[in-house]
Order: sequence, then structure tokens, then C-alpha cells
Amino acid sequence: MHDRRLRTAIVAVAVCCLGLTGAALSMAARPARGSGQAKPKPKRTVIRVTAGKPAELAFKLSKTSKVPAGTVVFAVSNSGALAHDFKICTKPVKRATANQCAGKVTKLLKHGQSATLTVTLTKKGTYEYLCTVPGHAAAGMKGLIGIAVAAPKSPPAKTTPATTTTAASTTTAPPVSKPPATETLIGDPNDGKSVFASAGCGSCHTLAAAGATGLVGPSLDAIARQLTQALIVTQVTNGGMTMPAFGSTLSPAQINDVAAYVYASTHQ
Repeated sequence: MHDRRLRTAIVAVAVCCLGLTGAALSMAARPARGSGQAKPKPKRTVIRVTAGKPAELAFKLSKTSKVPAGTVVFAVSNSGALAHDFKICTKPVKRATANQCAGKVTKLLKHGQSATLTVTLTKKGTYEYLCTVPGHAAAGMKGLIGIAVAAPKSPPAKTTPATTTTAASTTTAPPVSKPPATETLIGDPNDGKSVFASAGCGSCHTLAAAGATGLVGPSLDAIARQLTQALIVTQVTNGGMTMPAFGSTLSPAQINDVAAYVYASTHQ
């Protein structure tokens, strides 16, 4: 009788141990609560954006078509002479026609500055990007980027002078007559010609002497009678309207040189 009870107790203990072992193995195989596998990070597409290329009023993007939907990081740098920013619209469109939209924009970038812009674009379609500096998008500084679709190519920027077209012929508008020069030049016009080119003035202004056909700002040939060297110096230094200030990027001597060049080029 005693031996039977002893065998029963041993069997019970063995069964209990096996149960505990099985439970322990089950718990070991089961991931701990709250410590499951880490969720994969969402895809981030980095697109390099260069403002001022291939022309002053243009953008160059490293990728514009079939960009994966999700988080897009725009790494923006300004290689242009003028100040630019970069804005991505957050509503898909069919054509790059708007010069303003709801979206996210970088700070205003001077030459050589850079910034990053992170947006989440999950809806398939084409989205417009542009520069919000007044007049820049209207002059062609905008385009389309395709999210999960191909984006159409942007048309080239208009750089041709105004012409009059008839069924018989096409004629270029006649040149504006130059007013007489009455001021003594305050700088070197030869050096000023180089400054005019390097600062990108021709991207915004028309000046026949420089072969410039910019349409963002006024034609310097057309407003020659209003131009004085003092006015040019003030405008270049401080900016105004659609023109950025160059007082921090050009030296006083360079500004005097470009004023002398513009004045000499628009007067006789």
C-alpha cells in the first residue's frame, strides 16, 4: 500500500514537471509583449534640387518621374546669382500653370546656401514645384514631379525677344532710341559688363548691349530715360519689387561698375 502511494506521488510530480517545462518552452518561443519585431522604416526618397540651373530662372532635379509615394526629402541648393526658394505643392495637378499653391517651401536661399524640405506625398499623380520669389515662377521657374507616375517634360524657358508676326513676315520690334549721356561715369563699364553677366542680371532684364533678353524685370533699354547711375546703385544695393538686394554679395566698387555699364549701354 505504501509503495503504491509512493509510485502515484512520483508520477504526479513527473507530470507536473513536464507541464512546467512545456509552459516554459511555450513562453520562450512566444515573443515578449511589447518587444515584437521593429517596424521597417518608411521609404525616404532623396531628390537633389539645384536652383539657378540650367539657367538663372530654372531648377535642376535629380529625379522627377516615378518617384515612390511616401516621404520625399528635397535637398535644395542655390547656384544662381539671385535669391531663390523651392516650394512643392501638396495637391496633384495636370499642368504646371499655377504661380502659387498650397504646399511647403524652403527659406529664401542666397547664392551658395542650401536647405532641406521633407514632405509626405502618398497620392499618385503629378505635383508642381516652383520658386515663390515674385515673378520667378511666371518666368518659367517651375515644373512637375511625378509621384508613382511619369511627369511630362517642362517646356524650355522663354528667352526670345518680342516679335511681331504676320502672315507675310516676322519682324523684331525696333530698338529703343538712346537718350544722350549727361553723367560722368562713376565706375569702369568694362568691369561692369563682367559683373552684369556674373550676377545674372540678364536673366531678369533686357539689355541689347549685353545680348540679354530677360523678362522678369523691366527692359533697361526701354526705361533708359529714367535711369541715372545713382538710381541704378540704389536699386542694385537695396533691391525692391521683384529684384533682390545685392548689397551683401557685390562690393560698392562692383555696384558702381555695373551702374556705369548699364548707364553707358543705354545712353549715347
